Amino acid sequence: FTQSESIMRFVVLVSSPISEGILGPVYFIGIKKLTAAEHRPLAYSIMFAVSNAGGGSSDIVVDILRLWYATRLEWWNYVVGAWVTPARACFLSAGFVLLLSTGLALALPDSLVPPLCPHKYKEFSDESSTSSGRCSPCSVVVQAFSLLKDRNLWRVCIVATCLTFTKMQWHHMNATLPKYLVRQLGETVPWGAINSIDYFLCAALAPLLAWATGHWHDANAIIIGSFVMSVSPIFMTLEVSIRASCAWLVLMSIGEVIWNPRFTTYTANLSPHGREGVFLVLAYVPTFIGGLPAGWLSGELLSRYSPDCPSCRETEGAFCQVNCAHPGSACNATNRLTDQLLCTSFKNSGTCLSRQWPGLDACPVSCATCPGWSEHADGPSLWLWVLILATTGPVLLFVFRRLLLQDANKDTVCHMDDCDIKKACPEVVGVTIDNYVERD
Repeated sequence: FTQSESIMRFVVLVSSPISEGILGPVYFIGIKKLTAAEHRPLAYSIMFAVSNAGGGSSDIVVDILRLWYATRLEWWNYVVGAWVTPARACFLSAGFVLLLSTGLALALPDSLVPPLCPHKYKEFSDESSTSSGRCSPCSVVVQAFSLLKDRNLWRVCIVATCLTFTKMQWHHMNATLPKYLVRQLGETVPWGAINSIDYFLCAALAPLLAWATGHWHDANAIIIGSFVMSVSPIFMTLEVSIRASCAWLVLMSIGEVIWNPRFTTYTANLSPHGREGVFLVLAYVPTFIGGLPAGWLSGELLSRYSPDCPSCRETEGAFCQVNCAHPGSACNATNRLTDQLLCTSFKNSGTCLSRQWPGLDACPVSCATCPGWSEHADGPSLWLWVLILATTGPVLLFVFRRLLLQDANKDTVCHMDDCDIKKACPEVVGVTIDNYVERD
């Protein structure tokens, strides 16, 4: 409902990260509480699959709306109104789905809602607790500082930090690839359907690969999967085409399905009993910080190796691709009678008609067909940088492999005010009375 850049920055940089930061730990904690350790990899894989199914569906919707807007503009304006752009239509539909999901979540029974604050509790107990759901900000801060001494937390942080550039491929898929394909192949390229390959493959393969690799150690699965994912951009360095993009996303999806759910399982298994919420928030801090420069890097790579071509596009981005000599064009009759090449966009409301096209026999349908653009572009080099940076992840993980493979339970410490020595400690494999530490 607005075109304010300030509101957009607030949504992207403030409200969205805060809401995701609250929802993520609660979601992960709930799955851990409701599953046994041997079933947890499959449970997180199913969660991963459902999330990706939603992402793939949204990409298909984006493509449908884009193509409808570009090819049937009059019908679009009649049905949804001229003020509703494809972007606004996507936001409105996403808001409706979120409201529906919120209503369904509020309808869940209280027994399925995990506690956010550390406290004594009985897992799967029918007994109600009057004080378990309340905690002060001070207690959360104290718990956070105490967890900084936990070696398991640092293991998870090491994995998350090592995979920073490998995980940036998700941002390149969602932000870099659409602009890259439009500039290289034109605005009619179905980049939404191409992006959906990753989501739908992840949705389909996650439970199957979780079952097939269930006997692997979490650390080994993370290393192998991240390696497969890191080398996937090699197809994009070979040629500029839709098939290269599809091949990249297929291989990336396979690697992602192997390591991503297992990283979630690895994190959940290392989180201390009763303090999972604070642990998960701290564990994902490197992921949040590492994702901050992703947008800047994407912009730098695009501007250097696949820049925009404003001379062949309208201010709003539409290419001057419609030849006025075409019988179906929206140009007026006077323009059609001239011998000069006249081009306009599908909106026919910009400045394309006033531009000259020396040396062109056809209107530019992409930046690649724009005069002089190819002299400043080198698409394969863009993806070569993505490939080089992505491979740092599995290489660093292999360096820390021995640390990641160590038995996490050896570092588990049961504190008197954090867990019941008679109930909580025996549930942790490898914890003996020697691990008991009484706090001052």
